[in-house]
Amino acid sequence: MAAMNSSMISLAATKLLCPISRKILARDGLYDFSYKLNISHKYRYVYVDNPKTGCSSLKSALIEMEQNGHQSNGGIIDYKIIHSSSSPLNAVPPLYPDKTLTRLKSLNYTFFTFVRNPYTRLLSCYLNKFVVKKSPVAEIFYKTFGTLPEDFEHFIQLIATQADHEMNPHWRVQSSQIHYDAIPYRFIGRFENYDSDFNAVFQHLGIPQESVPRRRHLNQTSGEINSLANCNRRTAKLIYDRFKVDFVNFAYPEDHSIISSDDAD
Repeated sequence: MAAMNSSMISLAATKLLCPISRKILARDGLYDFSYKLNISHKYRYVYVDNPKTGCSSLKSALIEMEQNGHQSNGGIIDYKIIHSSSSPLNAVPPLYPDKTLTRLKSLNYTFFTFVRNPYTRLLSCYLNKFVVKKSPVAEIFYKTFGTLPEDFEHFIQLIATQADHEMNPHWRVQSSQIHYDAIPYRFIGRFENYDSDFNAVFQHLGIPQESVPRRRHLNQTSGEINSLANCNRRTAKLIYDRFKVDFVNFAYPEDHSIISSDDAD
């Protein structure tokens, strides 16, 4: 009981004293708030997790650097550690009386994340979670909608009915997922430029190029290119209309030829 009261007091104090966290916690529960934030006090950064943008590869490199310093040991970081509260980057949530996000901003920590073209991000999510393998996300989807998606078009039709906060992080509107209007980002990388932007992250952190951890190609979705033409224009328009804020905020073109065939209905 005492621990619970202490946590409630800490959370209330954070909302009162940290404007950044106050805005985020108005939308996120405490678990989501803590889970998506990857914080290193050693290298003075806050990385905000945005699924399907190369986050597994990046987090494995960040964890390796956190554990081993700049020198890579070439080992594979346990996948369960990368995406769990056991990650050293999730060890202490930014709650009062520890360093809050507003405090980290004042200490000049680097805030960064990655984004992706909404068309290909959603397609990658569908293929990875429902086609290539049946993941726990598919079970949650079934409990939510009472069905699994019959195809990509059906998947988009269903998730388009959800409010941002109801969406799973893997397909949530990215502007909401990364709290674009609340977090003071210094760098937002693009999945489309992943090789160069992966290295740019470490440049922003002051890590010499020769000391950047090796990039691991984790959680890639096969068959993505061959499936691009399977989306019709109607579905592409639905994606644009529902996720328009991401197209606008991150300057992605409305042109949906990347994901739909010219002769589709």
